[in-house]
Order: sequence, then structure tokens, then C-alpha cells
Amino acid sequence: LQQLADGFFARYAGTTLRTYPGKLLAYSAWLGVPLDALPAALLARGAAQVHVDVERYRAHLRDERGSSPATI
Repeated sequence: LQQLADGFFARYAGTTLRTYPGKLLAYSAWLGVPLDALPAALLARGAAQVHVDVERYRAHLRDERGSSPATI
């Protein structure tokens, strides 16, 4: 899992990279999963369910928090 995370974060720099920890913490809280268990939980859910969850979370951010789709 560490190699997966390293590969994912290697794509980002600057502000995006600095904000990801907080965004992942918020997403894990929304899912009801502790942050340290998030990678395993996502793998266990499978790609289709993770996609559904991400789209629901995007809607939550847009509708409940007023976030712009470009920032999600």
C-alpha cells in the first residue's frame, strides 16, 4: 500500500500536495473509516463501489459545502 500511495502522491506538487492530507482525512471521516484504514477499505470496496462513493462525496461537497466542481 505504501508503494501505491507513493506513486499517487508523486504526481502532485505545491498546494495540491499540501492539501491532500486534509482532504483524505475529510473523505475518510465522511466514509466513517479511520484514515490509517482508508487504503485497505477502498481496496476492499472494489472499483465500482469506490467510484459510486467518490461521486456521492463530490455531490456532498458541492451541495452541502458549496465547493466548486473544479476544486473537488
